[in-house]
Amino acid sequence: MALPSVIRRPLEEAGFLAPIAREFRVPTLGAPESDEATPSIGAMISRSGEAGAWIPDAWLKMLAENEDAILKRDGGGLRLYDALLDDDVAFSALQQRRMAITSRDWEVAPGNPDDPRSVKAADEFRAMLKGLGFDRVTGLLHYGVWYGYAVGEALYSIRQFEGRSIVWLDNIIVPDRRHFGFTLDGELRFVAPLVPGLVDDRLPENKFITIRTGATHDFAFYGLGLAHWAYWPIFFKRQALKFWALYLEKFGFPTVAIGFPDTEKDNDEALSKRLAAAVAIGQDRAVLVPEETLKEDTIKLFEAERSGSAGSSYKDFVALNDDALIRVVLGQTGTTKATPNGLGGDGQASKDEGVKREIVKSDSDLISEGLHPLAKWLTTWNHGSDVAPPTVYRVLDDAEDLNTIAERDTKLNGIGIKRTEESIREVYGEGYEVDRLSEEDKARNAAALAQAKAALPAAPGAPANDNRARVEKARAEFGVNDLAPLYVYRPVQPATRKALAAYCAEIGLPMVPAEDLHATVLYSKTPVDWFALGESWQPEVTVARGGPRKLDKFGNAIVLRFANSDMTYRHESMVERGASHDYPEFALHVTLSYDAPEGFDPDAFKAFDGELQFGPEHFEKIETTPTDPASINFAADEEEAIDRLVKALGEETNPVFAAMGEVLQESLQGVKTIEGARVALLEAVERMPVERLARVTALPMLATRAAALAGAEADVQP
Repeated sequence: MALPSVIRRPLEEAGFLAPIAREFRVPTLGAPESDEATPSIGAMISRSGEAGAWIPDAWLKMLAENEDAILKRDGGGLRLYDALLDDDVAFSALQQRRMAITSRDWEVAPGNPDDPRSVKAADEFRAMLKGLGFDRVTGLLHYGVWYGYAVGEALYSIRQFEGRSIVWLDNIIVPDRRHFGFTLDGELRFVAPLVPGLVDDRLPENKFITIRTGATHDFAFYGLGLAHWAYWPIFFKRQALKFWALYLEKFGFPTVAIGFPDTEKDNDEALSKRLAAAVAIGQDRAVLVPEETLKEDTIKLFEAERSGSAGSSYKDFVALNDDALIRVVLGQTGTTKATPNGLGGDGQASKDEGVKREIVKSDSDLISEGLHPLAKWLTTWNHGSDVAPPTVYRVLDDAEDLNTIAERDTKLNGIGIKRTEESIREVYGEGYEVDRLSEEDKARNAAALAQAKAALPAAPGAPANDNRARVEKARAEFGVNDLAPLYVYRPVQPATRKALAAYCAEIGLPMVPAEDLHATVLYSKTPVDWFALGESWQPEVTVARGGPRKLDKFGNAIVLRFANSDMTYRHESMVERGASHDYPEFALHVTLSYDAPEGFDPDAFKAFDGELQFGPEHFEKIETTPTDPASINFAADEEEAIDRLVKALGEETNPVFAAMGEVLQESLQGVKTIEGARVALLEAVERMPVERLARVTALPMLATRAAALAGAEADVQP
């Protein structure tokens, strides 16, 4: 077994451990892993079997001690607090507090809404939480409020999501907290049976999360849960209930007394028969007494004398401890039990609900903060350490009451601030008409709006981008509001050109000129306002080594396909702002060759997996070709001839297709089977006026030829 960390670290720092390690092959302490360490995939550390060698007591003493005074006194560990949840009031109050969170909707917000990568990370994290049952995880982690702390273990895998391979959060397991402890440095340790393959009790990096609450200082690593304060109310309540039950048993049913004559006082058999009869009457509560004690009665019922307030004292004492228990869990008693006189009009109900709402919000924030490390690790692995991670939170605020909104709107109207028509429909619904403002009101509102805008902070400056010079050049070529087709690409940087040239030479592929190597970001024949597309977040883009790569064939071209979120997001954002993508799909690639040797099979070669460096975006106007219909300009007489041709073509075509329809209809009459329909269709084709159809289809070619021979003024006749 390896040396414990708390023993090994001082030895290693003093320089004593290396010689010992060489002699006895003791594993030395490695460098701590960074936040970008590769996650452990699939393995579940916390759900090991119960069998295995337990960690020695001497080792466990190196862990920090739970400072809960009740647990120290009892010595039973957290199982003591498990038993407290058998109390119906404690469980009900805690469940009310927990369900106030899990019953609400949850949202995932990007860390930086202005960064498309951060928005993408939030979308991914939201999809992960939906798949693993986030309410279940929230409910289990919430028990940390009762015990003081909770532990969660993340299970990862590699998954394809929207065309990318990313680290995926498969599940969050909430194991028994008793299997974990904390070192004197606050590091989480595994104290359950050792798992085969673990060197010691240390846990993998970036896999476990913890939540802690209730402690009075940072070094109480186990926290201090509600159970600590609920212990004594439940203890006293249980003792009172036990004595109350004895009281009810004693005073709720009388004792049966049966007399016996003096002649039977030494006759055990006779006395046993009399006592059995008394027990049958008194249900185990019976006594034998001499007959002279009972005077004239042979059988008599004895009732214990009690005061009128004795029973209510037990009840009041139990109620007192129940109230204390509810206050511990919910901070008040109003949302669980009503006062004898009701809550009245002093606003106590609203106050109690407000206290509960604050506690519930605090619990929700605690769990959200506990999950934040997971969001950070996943964002770093999938998007980079410079991307702001998302935040998950519960929507706890109720929709505002319409009466309250109306009262506020009335006050605002008094100072000249009125809602827009759109805002009225959004808040109050349909069926309301806006009272038109007077010119004086409009002028006053315009002045208030201008004053409010002037008080706003200045917008942050746009990120620097080498694309500015090209934008200015384009601005000079056409006006700001002009639309033009657009081609956007990023050239390959010189270092990558050399690497790709060496790669192509290695696989025997003649490469295009190095200066022509590029990646297309957008090819939009649809005219678009260039300036509405904004600027790229990244002046230059570097695609790290590895990742999805493929040597592929696009028509006659051999290309290197790759994945990059920055260029993909940029493409999608430009399409969302009005541009088009005039290819079947958007596939990031660099065209390597148009002259591949005959029989060249791209699948036979491993794709280039080195670093790809791309320069800033280039904006260029797409020049239309004469074959594009939009680029052909006709003179007035040519357009007149085309109109006559189209009209004649319609007049000739309509009767042809009408005749064909009649033939089909006649042939299919009475047909009931598929085979019959096939035969009828073949017969219909034989009867169709195909010579007229051929004449109609030939008309455009004949008209074009006649116009070329006779000149633009030729009167083309069908």
